[in-house]
Amino acid sequence: MQIFEPWLMPLAILASFFLFKLILRPLIRKLLMLFAAKLSASSVQGILDASKAPADFILAVLAFFFALMVSPLESMTNHILMKHLIRSCVIISIFWTFFNLVSSTHDIFLKVLSSFAIRLDAVLSNIISTFLQFFILAVGFAMIVSEWGYDINGFIAGLSLGGLAVSLAAKDALANVFGSIIILMDKPFVIGDWIETLGVEGTVEKISLRSTSIRTYPEALVYLPNSLLANTLIANYSRRSKRRIEFTLSIADSTPSEKLEHALADIRSYITEHPRIYSNNFNVNFDAFGEKSLNIYIFCYSKTTVYLEFLKIKEELNFALLEIMTKHQIASSSTSTNIYFNNPAAPGTSKQQ
Repeated sequence: MQIFEPWLMPLAILASFFLFKLILRPLIRKLLMLFAAKLSASSVQGILDASKAPADFILAVLAFFFALMVSPLESMTNHILMKHLIRSCVIISIFWTFFNLVSSTHDIFLKVLSSFAIRLDAVLSNIISTFLQFFILAVGFAMIVSEWGYDINGFIAGLSLGGLAVSLAAKDALANVFGSIIILMDKPFVIGDWIETLGVEGTVEKISLRSTSIRTYPEALVYLPNSLLANTLIANYSRRSKRRIEFTLSIADSTPSEKLEHALADIRSYITEHPRIYSNNFNVNFDAFGEKSLNIYIFCYSKTTVYLEFLKIKEELNFALLEIMTKHQIASSSTSTNIYFNNPAAPGTSKQQ
C-alpha cells in the first residue's frame, strides 16, 4: 500500500480533469450561453466548438504537469526541456483556438461588417478566412521556433526568400488570386449572372481563387482564368432592366396603303396597352420596300429580363400580329408567291396565283 501512496495525489489530479470534462464543462457551457445573450445561439455555439479541442488539449497537458509535480518524478518538471514543452503546448492551444475561431465565427465576422454597411461576397470572405488561418499558422510556428531557442529573424528572412522564390515560380497563380479578389470586390458579375466575355457566353456557376466557370448554352463548362477576367471587357446581361424585341414583318406587296395604315395603328395601340412592354420607347413603322414585300419595322422593350418570360411576351406579340393581319385581310409576303407554268394545249402562258 505504501508503494502506491505517492501516486494517489497525481491520480486524483488526473481524475479531477476527467471529472471536469464530463460534469463541470457542460455547466460552464450553459452559463456562457446565458451571459452571451447579445450574441445569437449559433455564434456562441461556434465559439464554444472552436475552443473545445484546444481547451481539452491544454487542460490535459496541465493536468499531466501538475500530477507530475506531486509525484515521485517531480524533478522532471524542473528540467528545461519540460518547461519548453509546456510553453509550446500553451502556444499551440492558443493559436489552435484562433485558427478554429476564424472559420467557426465566420457568420459573426460578416454581421460585424454589415453593421458598418460593409458587405462581403461569400467567396471573398472565404478567401480572407484562408489568409487569416495561414497567418495564424505562420505566427504560431514562429513563436514555437523562438521558444526552443532558434533565431526568429533568420526564420523570417528564410521565409521571405522562400516566399519570393514561390512568388516568382507561381506568378500566374498569384495573378489569378488577385484577379479573383478584384472580381469579388468590384462585382462585375456574381454567381448566377448571364455574361459574355472573351468569346464565351453563358451563366456564371463558380468563382474560385484560380478561375471562373461559365456554363454555356451547349451545356459546356468553360473555365476562364481570373487574371484575364479582371482585365477584359465583360457584358453582363443580367444587369439590364429590360430586353429588346426587334424584327421586321414582311407583308404582301399588293397590300393597299389604307389597310397598311390601319394595321400599323393597331400594332402601335397593342404595344402601348401591353402591361409588360414599355410604351414610352418603341417604333412601329413602314420601313422599306422589299423585293416582293412591304417591310414593317417593329422595335420595343420588354419589362422583364427573365428569358422564359421574355419569350412569352414575344409569343403574345406574334399572336397579336397574326390577329391584326387577319382582321385587315393582309397576307404575309411568303403566301403571295406567283407560280408560272406552260400549257402545251394552248399557246401562250397562263398564270395562277
